[in-house]
Amino acid sequence: MQWPYKYLILVLFFVTQGNLFAEWTTGKGRFQSKKEDSEVFIKKQLLYEARKDIVTKELNRLGYDAATFWRNYNKSFESYFAPIENDLRIKYKGKNFAKRLRVKKENERSKYGRIDRVLRAFSIKKMNRSTKNPNSRYITIEGDTNQNLIGKIYLDFVGSVTGAGFNYALLSSQIFIKNCTWADLGIRTERDLVDSLNSNWKAWFKKKLDSVPIEIVNDDTEEEIRNIKNTKNYSGNLSKSTIVIRLFTTLTKKNEDKISKKRTFSIKIGGVFVDLASGYPVSHFDFPEEERSFDYSDINKLSSKVASFIYSQTLVELDQSLTKSFKLGSRNQEYIEVKGVKSFADLNALTSVLARRGLSKKIEGAVSSFSGDRGKISIFFPGDKIELIKFLRLFNGVALKTGKRISFQEDSSLNYFVLK
Repeated sequence: MQWPYKYLILVLFFVTQGNLFAEWTTGKGRFQSKKEDSEVFIKKQLLYEARKDIVTKELNRLGYDAATFWRNYNKSFESYFAPIENDLRIKYKGKNFAKRLRVKKENERSKYGRIDRVLRAFSIKKMNRSTKNPNSRYITIEGDTNQNLIGKIYLDFVGSVTGAGFNYALLSSQIFIKNCTWADLGIRTERDLVDSLNSNWKAWFKKKLDSVPIEIVNDDTEEEIRNIKNTKNYSGNLSKSTIVIRLFTTLTKKNEDKISKKRTFSIKIGGVFVDLASGYPVSHFDFPEEERSFDYSDINKLSSKVASFIYSQTLVELDQSLTKSFKLGSRNQEYIEVKGVKSFADLNALTSVLARRGLSKKIEGAVSSFSGDRGKISIFFPGDKIELIKFLRLFNGVALKTGKRISFQEDSSLNYFVLK
């Protein structure tokens, strides 16, 4: 498997078309006010409705069941508010009770379930009222969504399901860049990045999933996903025993030092595994936002370093999420450390040799992590570990196409490869 590592910047395999440069989500809200309502109260309710609109759009984009979410959310809120309403009824005993109840309920609803926190930042683009009915108020906002928080809120109200032996998988991802261009990341041809990463990520998942077919999501597939969720008697091409794997990465350029030639990025990675039939999440992960500085004096090395960081961070969680989501067949898994790594190409050359020599034994390898001069290989194999070690001993002295030779080292507690 040959990786075009000079283009590696984001180890995810699908970039949405269009301009993703700091593009926020638009939300619209409508509120029927009354004469006695204050402008502060009205604005608060309009913002809540606009946030709800954005949450709905994000849930649909993530592949979640937005209708089930809001149904459960509203039911939960009514249960939460019932004792509050009873206390108000006793306290005011009919004196302006209806008015006080309305204000209290709308204010409580606007902050219930952390909906008021789903936007990191927002701007009001338009706020107006109907000319025919002045009490009909409208707002349009644009917001920077906290996708990971939206995923957690969804789990709060919908819950999750346990892995159940899915027999088909779909793979999708989105990449967002902010305050920078693709050129700032060392990407010269976006199409080269998309095509190469699509094929290589698909290959990695196929090794991990063993006998489960996996395909990359395209526009037609997205349409099928929408159909299967919205049609009771679905008769399309997708199996309902399908899991949809969606990965998200956001890179924001925070600083650039032209003297030292270093660019600093904040990197946010998250993912969700969704049961296509139910719309319920099987697994969900997100990493805290992390800042990293990269030398860009050699633009090709910049892209490789950023890719290595994201790749190693993501695969740890993907391993755990896949184990939870699938019955992975009878193959075992072992991690083998690799020392003396010069570039990502060394690790890919090593996994290629493993795949070629292990074909008859159903032994395969995939890069699990890479940092500095060290990496880690995931090896999938049938049988026991003793037989695997016998197989790996045969690699001593084998030359890689990168010019390095393999040395397999053993001691009482750790087995590892050394590349010389």
